Amino acid sequence: MNILNPIFVILLLLISVSRSEAQEIVLKPGQKLSKSEKGTYYRFPPKILNKFIGTWEFKDADAIFRIKIEAKKTFVEGSDVYIDVLSGNYCTSKPEAGDFDDASKNIHGLNNTLKVLNDDHAYFRIYDSDYKKFGVLTLEILPNDKAKCKIQNYGMQINQKVKGFSMPTDMILTKIL
Repeated sequence: MNILNPIFVILLLLISVSRSEAQEIVLKPGQKLSKSEKGTYYRFPPKILNKFIGTWEFKDADAIFRIKIEAKKTFVEGSDVYIDVLSGNYCTSKPEAGDFDDASKNIHGLNNTLKVLNDDHAYFRIYDSDYKKFGVLTLEILPNDKAKCKIQNYGMQINQKVKGFSMPTDMILTKIL
């Protein structure tokens, strides 16, 4: 009986470990979930995510605006599921500033959630540190490595006196990386 005891414990552990592995479900564009299962990884098809992932840039005589977007597998507390989340950074610079890397102090995060990504649109919350206000950045994928980018006010703003943003708000970006 003593020999069977350790074997029984090992078998029990192997069964519990194999059951605890997360199930993976690939979501279809526009798919709504009526219920989520704890531990499951709900992911977007690479075909959709890859459209957004990369470095995008806008340049004109007054400004340079660059965003870098990546996808991350993220654990959602409370729901206890994993999802793909697009996130990244943006930075702005003046063309006369020289090397764009000098503007790294202006890097800010972009956040997006599971339910606001479809085939060609992603929505991000963005913070304008100069005007001290939040906005919504809409990214619409266009043909030929282009994307339409629009930044708008986000809900109720504490600083209602400040109109607009300190960065371009309606632009066509080019995927550079």
